[in-house]
Amino acid sequence: MREEKGITLAVLAVTIIIMIILSGAIITYGSNSLNTTKLKNFSYEMQQIQGKVDALYEKIKLGNDDILLLGRDITQSARAMETLKKVKNIDYLSITDISASEHYTDERSYNI
Repeated sequence: MREEKGITLAVLAVTIIIMIILSGAIITYGSNSLNTTKLKNFSYEMQQIQGKVDALYEKIKLGNDDILLLGRDITQSARAMETLKKVKNIDYLSITDISASEHYTDERSYNI
């Protein structure tokens, strides 16, 4: 008999099939792991937001009304406008071509 060196076609086909099966298993496991990690990160972020909401609610219950001013029109605060002028180098009070209603909401829409 003659000794043959090398890989036969059958061995090559079996090797490729095994590699495809292993690749599929690894990809499935990896995608499931990635989805689980994303879900845990989302859950953690939601817990952080809930904690901040709870802290704000407690401050409101204790009578701290300054929190109710969050989200209001900053053009009513001279201090805020001066800070914006220093930071952005734009005098927001002198802008006349843009309607304030396009950028700021009405204060009456905040019913907390």
